[in-house]
Amino acid sequence: MNIRINHMQLINKENDHTLAICEIILNECFRIRGVKLMKSAHGIFLSMPSVRRKDHEYHNIAFPVTREVREEIFQKIKTEYEHLLCLKEEIKKEDITVKIYPVEEPGNFCAYATINIKDMIAVNSIRIIDSVEGMFITMPSFRKGDEYVSICSPITKEFGNLLKEIILEAYQEKMREYIMKRPEDLEKEKEESVNEPE
Repeated sequence: MNIRINHMQLINKENDHTLAICEIILNECFRIRGVKLMKSAHGIFLSMPSVRRKDHEYHNIAFPVTREVREEIFQKIKTEYEHLLCLKEEIKKEDITVKIYPVEEPGNFCAYATINIKDMIAVNSIRIIDSVEGMFITMPSFRKGDEYVSICSPITKEFGNLLKEIILEAYQEKMREYIMKRPEDLEKEKEESVNEPE
């Protein structure tokens, strides 16, 4: 039997014993979703999709019939997990450059930000908002019905906090520059940066 690992997602949540979740494809004709690679005090193990029933016990929905097949699936998932870990490269503070575009609008909307990550990907339309609880950023999104759907966003809490820190530092520096500039230079710069960059 041919077993292929598909759509693996690495999980990096505090107090979560799940390392990764994926689906497996059998002979390119049958799919099993929700297969997990878990960790415990005894090591890493395979967790097949299950459901909790009225007896409060978890019952497997799909599972290997033999120990050999289970071990084969486990090894393939573990190998793919280790491969993805090798590909994962941390983005550091110095890898991100920021440009700030203040706006002249009433309300709590202060500025747009554009980020450049490793001179490879640029992201526009990041908003800097001021609120009673402090300043924060919102990532680009589009409206779908009554909800807003994110176009791009940090995956981990750590990177989200880093991005917020970098953008708000750049905004504060921009505001300090404004204070130091002559009124005529400030007015000219406002005219150039009042609109969101294309």
